[in-house]
Order: sequence, then C-alpha cells, then structure tokens
Amino acid sequence: MIVMDAKGWELEVDHEQSISGLAMMRDALLAPLVDADLEQQLGGSSLTLGELIDDCAQMQGSYVEAFRSLAQTWPPSRPLHRHDATVEAVRDRFATLDHELQLALAGLAGEDWQAVVARPDGTRRTRRAQLEIYAQFMLIFIAKASVYARAAGRGLPRSVATFVG
Repeated sequence: MIVMDAKGWELEVDHEQSISGLAMMRDALLAPLVDADLEQQLGGSSLTLGELIDDCAQMQGSYVEAFRSLAQTWPPSRPLHRHDATVEAVRDRFATLDHELQLALAGLAGEDWQAVVARPDGTRRTRRAQLEIYAQFMLIFIAKASVYARAAGRGLPRSVATFVG
C-alpha cells in the first residue's frame, strides 16, 4: 500500500500558530451568531448552519483521534436536523476540541510526524500529511460558513475575507 506524504508545507514546525489561526477564523465567523441562526438554511437540500457546524465538530474530533491513535474513523451519519441547540454549546464544544487537538499535537516532534495514520478509505497518510489535510478541511469549513454569513447579511471578519474572499 502506498503511504502518501506531503512535502509542500512544513506545518508541523509551527502547528500551534497555524492551527490556532484557523480556529480564530472559525470563531470569528461564529462570534456574531445567536441561537436562531443555527436553524438558518440556504434553501434546497442544504444543511442548516447548525448541521454544518456539527459536521465540522465531528470531523475535528475524528482528526484529534487520528493524531492520537494513528487510526482515523469517520463520524457516523448525523440524524437529520440534529445539532447543538445553542451557540454557547457550539463554542464550548469547539473550545474542548481545540484543547484536545493542542494536547494531541503538543508532544509530537521529529519522527513522530512520519508515523502513519490509517484512514477508513484504506489510504494511509503521515501525521504531517494529516495535519495539512486538517488545515484544508478547516479552510473548506470556513469558506462554507462564510456563505451562510453572507446570506444572513453579515460581513466577513477581515481574517476570513483575506482567505476566502
């Protein structure tokens, strides 16, 4: 089986700033929300904002576990319309996940980044590659959430507008 490794970014060298920067952009998008915003839907078969946020939190938990155990599992499908009921619960959940991610990455150095994570689709990635994929995942979530912010008539925080326009 081929093990894929990323050579582009050296994200692990400065992961604390990089990952906390992504969390800050996410949190800046969440800051103006009120509980009713979690039910916002863009139409058609789009998720509610609360469902989108819940999916992000579940995936972040999946990455945290992968960094710890070297085995990633995808979260189970979320029942339709199930998500945190309050913005406070969302913020608490992300604070906990961010802390868990910091703890999972804090002790990694040198060859630890070359350890291979088995993913559910059969692919294998080094922790370094996993961190890069996680960063891309977070940017994709931030881009999706920015669409909801614009649909609600809210401006984007400068940090978010810089990355996703």
